Amino acid sequence: WLAKYAIKVREKAALSPLTGKVIAIGVSGIYEEEVWTSTNKNDERMVLEAFCGHLAGHSRSTQARLAGFNVREFDIPFLIGRFLVHDLFPVGFPRKGKDWQNVVDLRDSVPDGSLDQWALAMGIGRKTFKSDGVWELDEAQIDEQVSNDVVLTRTIMRRLNPMPRNQEPYDL
Repeated sequence: WLAKYAIKVREKAALSPLTGKVIAIGVSGIYEEEVWTSTNKNDERMVLEAFCGHLAGHSRSTQARLAGFNVREFDIPFLIGRFLVHDLFPVGFPRKGKDWQNVVDLRDSVPDGSLDQWALAMGIGRKTFKSDGVWELDEAQIDEQVSNDVVLTRTIMRRLNPMPRNQEPYDL
């Protein structure tokens, strides 16, 4: 039982901003086709700095509008923790907990199921690889996984939010 418990603890450690690390980030404008990614299994700071630079170069206002699948509960708090560890913070990134006016989370519309399950149900594709154990993939595979996740999320978001007239698009 101790060996099984140790495995569970190790698996959860990757999901904590105190013990986990960012190995890849992917971003796309909701109405754009290009996907930007940064992947590095050995240098988290490089990934985070690249993301900070990307947001600074594409920020349409002082507060970035962000969207994603489960970003409110996981991605944004995790990234905030990792930014703090590295003394970094991108321009426009949410800094206060529960300050979500510029964050759109698909989980608000589809509370049950995973991104992979929703993409499959909608007939728009599947995740490239299984999500658990992504750190065991090589960097090209991780980059492919992250890019595909962004495309799946963007496609669902487009179905929920067709391109509005005279409104600035937001990033995933």
